Amino acid sequence: MRALLLVAALLAACLPVPRDAAAAEGDNRALIAVAPRFDAGRVEAGTKVTHTYELRNPGTTDVAISVKASCGCTATEYDRVIPAGGTGKVTAVLDTTRMRGRVEKSIDVLYDEAGGRILTLTLLAEPVRALVVLPNDQPTLRGPLGAMKPIVLTVKAPDDAPFAITAVETDTPVIARVEPLDPTETPARGHRVTLSPKPDLAVGTQEGTITLVTTLPSASRFTMPFMVVVAGPLVTNPAHLRIRPDRGVLAMRVMAARDGHPSFALLRAEVSDPDFTAAYTRVDDAPAWDVTVRYTGKPTRHGGVNATVKLTTDVPNQPFVIVGLSGRL
Repeated sequence: MRALLLVAALLAACLPVPRDAAAAEGDNRALIAVAPRFDAGRVEAGTKVTHTYELRNPGTTDVAISVKASCGCTATEYDRVIPAGGTGKVTAVLDTTRMRGRVEKSIDVLYDEAGGRILTLTLLAEPVRALVVLPNDQPTLRGPLGAMKPIVLTVKAPDDAPFAITAVETDTPVIARVEPLDPTETPARGHRVTLSPKPDLAVGTQEGTITLVTTLPSASRFTMPFMVVVAGPLVTNPAHLRIRPDRGVLAMRVMAARDGHPSFALLRAEVSDPDFTAAYTRVDDAPAWDVTVRYTGKPTRHGGVNATVKLTTDVPNQPFVIVGLSGRL
């Protein structure tokens, strides 16, 4: 009998431990989100929704994590290590400036590198507009160099309530003029906003925002995304560089447009953000140059980037090509 009991004990020790039993004893690779889903509800478009998630490590060893958001519009800050038996935080910031309707974004927390485990956090919001902008509230000023035409926006309150626009703020190279739709109304029930290019506008694509400062309580600062696209004899592909979370090398090609300059040279490449460097090489047998942009700053840097890549050329009527560089690290 004693021999049989000994054999049974040895067999039991060789059998795999059930998953729930392992959890009961403390899984060193486990990570738990206290509330993995957050719904911000209805927010004014342009709002940056911020939420902090709490992660719990019930195991007996520290857990190192990394975080990857589903898109560049979601920024994250997080504790790199969740201590054994302790908690850590992941903070997500969702920029709703260019969003419409119900949105759902995910943040993947990667941990237990050998096991390839992922814990998914979810952030929801419904951006709504406090003002009605026609023809659309994501305007683009587009045209050839030296022949850019202004665009005119009509701005009204959804309930046709009267209000005043006291100022227009923009980080793009345009001049704004505001006038009431009906000059006899004070304050007016609608406004005409004319956006004209500045005389020194450079060829290239620039992204930014336009903020209307109004007397309407629900839209005291109404922000719209805005893009300026100036065409010249040289074009780039892509027209704008988006930074990837993995901080890889960004590439674009500068080439002659269909009716553009048949042969040209790049003389210099500069990035307005000192943590990025640009290099360029001529493409064989084609009037084109390849440009690469690389992040060379500290690996600990995190957050948004809004910069430009300035390319100096030998083309008389297009001495510079300006390309936007944006995203999050």
